[in-house]
Amino acid sequence: MLLTIRLDLQDKQADPARIQYYRKKASTKLWQVLKKYLRMGDVVARYSDEQYLVMLPYCNYESSQKVARRILSNFRKVMGSQKITVKVETRDVSMDYELPPERKGGVTWLHEKKSKTTETMI
Repeated sequence: MLLTIRLDLQDKQADPARIQYYRKKASTKLWQVLKKYLRMGDVVARYSDEQYLVMLPYCNYESSQKVARRILSNFRKVMGSQKITVKVETRDVSMDYELPPERKGGVTWLHEKKSKTTETMI
């Protein structure tokens, strides 16, 4: 599962310091929610300043959506009324998948299964 924080920059474009403040605040709050509300055995890592990668072992698609809803719901409670969206992308990763061939300029995925995106406005 990949969680990406997005800010509604329309009303904050004039102030870069404010944008940076909201990015940092949202990232910190999402990290706290992930640590508190993930299941035992789930693994989370920071992927970039605004992204977290979560590995959900022994989890089917429906269970991953429950985990995503729980995280987003608790994130909304923690953040309050800030206009922040969190994009959630899930992808099945298993031993049945072949590793992607490496190419110049990036990676091409061979066998993609369900890949869903959920976006919520906070």
